[in-house]
Amino acid sequence: MVVLALGVAFAPDGRTGVFRDDFEDGDLKGWKQLFPEGGLLWKVVDGELTVTHRSNFSTVLGMGDPTWTDYTFECDATLVEDFGPGDVDLFVREKWSEGMLFGVGDFFGGLNIPFIQIGDFMGAWGENVQGVFDADFDLKLNRRHHLKVEADGRKFTYWINGKVALRREDARLKEGHIALGAANYSIRFDNVQIEGRDIPDFTPPTWKGARAVQPGGKATGTWGAVKNP
Repeated sequence: MVVLALGVAFAPDGRTGVFRDDFEDGDLKGWKQLFPEGGLLWKVVDGELTVTHRSNFSTVLGMGDPTWTDYTFECDATLVEDFGPGDVDLFVREKWSEGMLFGVGDFFGGLNIPFIQIGDFMGAWGENVQGVFDADFDLKLNRRHHLKVEADGRKFTYWINGKVALRREDARLKEGHIALGAANYSIRFDNVQIEGRDIPDFTPPTWKGARAVQPGGKATGTWGAVKNP
């Protein structure tokens, strides 16, 4: 797998913020396909981020600032079609092809097993950590599932459907943006939320239970910075 850093920069001010994207605006401004190069595989259809990828190597769509450090990253995912052994991925602290990939895949006897890939996706260094099967991790087709990762210092926690799937400590990867990944699946992603230090504040008015966003206020200005890198 080859993953490139986004190079999107936001001015850090040490504050805690929450950024949300429900894709109801119908565009992918602020997001970038990192792998493979060439034609865009990701698109917004009916207010959901959709991707179809028939390959064992994940297609990766990223956004954010390569200097982000501690944050949570979560989203909903609906698996529409399974093309063979594959996985659904959340990347954190991704930077210059290095990062932490938290995935759940059906490589192991047809069961969905959580796993972590740590290191350089070009293969210079890395480590794979495999979890164990649990009924809550079995991502059935055409059901909405919730995936979440927290990066806090050297500690990482991965949840699938509200249940801890894996915990890991690693001090090598200190900062980087986020990304979504998919291999051998057709998937619909929705309700992306990133919360943490230096994360820009924005909640779209279409977000379920969205707090008020004042016209011309800080949230609106931040959205412009995120959506137009």
